[in-house]
Amino acid sequence: MHKRFHSRRLACGRPAAFSLVEVAVAMGIFTFALVSLLALMPTAMQSTRDSLNLATALQLADKLAVRLNQADFNSLVPGGTTKLYYFDDLGDELLGPERAIYKANTTVAASESANLVRASISVQPVGGGTAPRIFSYLILNNE
Repeated sequence: MHKRFHSRRLACGRPAAFSLVEVAVAMGIFTFALVSLLALMPTAMQSTRDSLNLATALQLADKLAVRLNQADFNSLVPGGTTKLYYFDDLGDELLGPERAIYKANTTVAASESANLVRASISVQPVGGGTAPRIFSYLILNNE
């Protein structure tokens, strides 16, 4: 007993299929959706780049804040302690701007208390193009 494959047929006896117009409309909708998605790619890539830069800037600022917190409090002269740092893409500190991907600037300012100073750390990519990310920290005299 062999079962024969029977194609679907309409009531009038013609085989059921898509017409050329239906296929063209479906392809037009698919093409429109694909082009719309591709148009979003540059925006998504820029957003990813900005997010990566922000996360790296925060990591570098935290690293410098820990360093300032561990420094001798009396060496942190408000208004006089400013230093420029350079970092590679892994967050390792470099001695100069060669091969640097990020640069960070720390500035110490006076605060309301004698046992407290404000540290401002700005981080930005060396090539520029984006505004520096500025982070503020309070450093307490632990002595």
